[in-house]
Amino acid sequence: MRKKKIYLDTSVISYLRQEDSPKEMQDTQEFWEILKKDEYDVYISEVVVNELSQCAEPKRTELLTLLSEIQYNDIAVENNLEIIVLADEIKKLNIVPPKSENDRRHIAAAVFSECDINITVLSNAADIIVWLSSYSLIGSSALSESSLSFS
Repeated sequence: MRKKKIYLDTSVISYLRQEDSPKEMQDTQEFWEILKKDEYDVYISEVVVNELSQCAEPKRTELLTLLSEIQYNDIAVENNLEIIVLADEIKKLNIVPPKSENDRRHIAAAVFSECDINITVLSNAADIIVWLSSYSLIGSSALSESSLSFS
């Protein structure tokens, strides 16, 4: 049986050090421990790395160091015409706010890579949102081993 493919957007990694949201930070840290076990194929795009690189120090270095603790597949976005076209199609569907180009690219990268799950943290909802096949919302919950049993 193949591992489930999980796409992480920048918010998941950022919440590893989100001091002003202790509950979500703890939930994300617990989830990170699951990812370190290498039970899932993790995907991130260059959009994630670019956004992390814009964080102020010392958070930038901390997050990039944490990212190096897990195995992941890197998705090139900028020169990938299929991902760019898909992001434009997502914009036409109006499912992501018009100004959220990076969010559309995250979704497009996850779909392009055929990820089973796209995980994001919506700061305005203070919840961790899990999407299956990048479009079907299955719920929001704290990420824990029990909430991530994808049998």
